[in-house]
Parts: sequence; structure tokens; C-alpha cells
Amino acid sequence: MPRRASFVVRARQLMFIAVLASAFALLLAGSSPVDANAAAPGPVLIPDCSNAYYGGKVTPPDWSTGCLGGSVNLYELSWSGWGGPAAVANGIVRHNDCEPSCADGSIYPYPVQLQASNPRECASPLGRRSYYSRFAITAYLPEDNVFGEPAGPKAFGTFDAICPDPGYRVATGGKVAAFGAFEETSGEGAGDRLSSVFGPPSSKRRSRYACTLRWPHLGMAVRVQTYGGLIKGDPCANGTLNYASLSSSRWRTMRDIGPGVRASKARKARVGRCSRRTYCGVKRGFILGKHQNDCASQKVPSVVAEIRGGRVRRLLVYTHGCE
Repeated sequence: MPRRASFVVRARQLMFIAVLASAFALLLAGSSPVDANAAAPGPVLIPDCSNAYYGGKVTPPDWSTGCLGGSVNLYELSWSGWGGPAAVANGIVRHNDCEPSCADGSIYPYPVQLQASNPRECASPLGRRSYYSRFAITAYLPEDNVFGEPAGPKAFGTFDAICPDPGYRVATGGKVAAFGAFEETSGEGAGDRLSSVFGPPSSKRRSRYACTLRWPHLGMAVRVQTYGGLIKGDPCANGTLNYASLSSSRWRTMRDIGPGVRASKARKARVGRCSRRTYCGVKRGFILGKHQNDCASQKVPSVVAEIRGGRVRRLLVYTHGCE
């Protein structure tokens, strides 16, 4: 019996690779803020490599789940139902057994069906667009196949694409603090990732180990840092996210708290109050979300509404890293 080949979907591993693509920075330079109430323009797309950060296509003849060696690679696709709740394609899957490695593996072609469903709006280098976000792949195996299984259909799995939130909204109450298309991460290159989606910052204020990036037209300033040089290279490009200051009224939490909102409304949404005992980074404000900090045993503020003159002046979004 042939050795059972293994298949690994690696689409979710592409987030860091995709957002670092410099071509996207050119596409997004000078892009205007997203209107959270506007309909996504254009036809429904299927995201390249299962990741909206790569952009997308309409009825592509070839498609890959992740564009990596262990991904499922589909060819000669013929589509039906495009633009509806689900689109179906029939074609060929060229299965790589990755023996002794994916670069040197043997290729086995089998008939395949791909179903793309669950269209939703995603942030992408093309702007706010509708993408199919869920995929089911079924191969049809002949006798004596490489999997050593009976002839007939074999499910290659159902999985979701990486589809960032297209709205400028700040999540609270979850496991992470998020704004726009981003969730906090301990990974390097936050400055480059932000530039790839929002365009180059209007200014950069660099110190030895940190950098403040500003997008005045978006009401956004972000501090990234290299933690005393532990991360090598230019802090403006390679630093990891420390915090974001959001001062435009376009920014809102999921409970509709943002700059310009009355303090009384923010007070009702608070989970805590800024004080000498609770560090918020501001003298007066309400804590809208908390998370576990890497350097503290208790939860600390993740999203803070600074109050001035009876209204929210800005939102501060903090990373879970040691501030």
C-alpha cells in the first residue's frame, strides 16, 4: 500500500508574509478612510492564497489555498454560480506528497471540486471589497491512489480565509485589542505592516529604540519600538506595536465609543476608570477593555477613552507587550 501522504493547510501562516508585501503600500498610498456603512464596491472576489491581503480575482483558472509548498494547488478550474452565496469550480488538484520534501515531492493529479462560500467584506489592498471567505475542497480518487484509500470522494478540508475587518473600529472585550485591519501582535515589522494598508505615514519621529508614526488625515499616531535593541534594524520599519492613539471621529469601538462622543456615554461603556493605581497613559479617562499583559499578573487596560471637556478626546489602544 502506498505511503499515506499528509496534507497541511497553511493559509493562516501567511498573515505576516502578506502584509509585508511592498507592492501593497503603493496601491494603498493616499487611500481614503473606509465608510463603515457603505457597500463594498465591485464583484465578489476569491482571495489569492486564502488571504485578502493578497488581493483577489474573479473566476480564476488556477488557485492555491496558501501559495506554499504544502498548500492545495488547483488548476483548470471551471466556475458556476459566481457572485451568489456559493460558487463552485471543477478542475484538477495536483497533490504533492512532499517526499522527501515539498520541493522534491512527486505530483499526483486528481479531479477536484472547490466550493467558495460565505461572501463578506474584507480590508484588502484593493480597498473594502467582498470576498468569498470559506472554502471546501473535495478530490475524487481513482483506484490505487497515493492516499491508499478507496476510490471516490475525499474531503481535503473546509477552512476560512484571512479576512480583516474593513471598518475603522476598535474591538474591546476580546482576547486582543484591535483597530482597523490589525490585531496586536508580538511580531516585528509593525511599521511596515501599517504602511502597507494605510499608506506611508506623513511623519516619522525616530529615537534610538522607538519610533512614532503619524497619519494626520486618519487621526492616527502609532508608537513602535525595538525593546532596547532586542529587535534589530530601523525601529520605524521593524519595531513591534506599542500603542496607537486614535483622535478622529471615524474611529469607534464596537459600542460606538470614539472621539467626540460625550463622556457620559463612555462612562456607561467602561469596565474601569483611570487612576493612580491603574495606568492608562492619560490623567483622566475610562477603560473600555482589558487584556493580559506580558509583564503583569493581572489584566491591564487594552483600550482607553481619554476624557477632556466632557467628551472623548481620543482612544488609546495598547499592546499586550511590556509597555
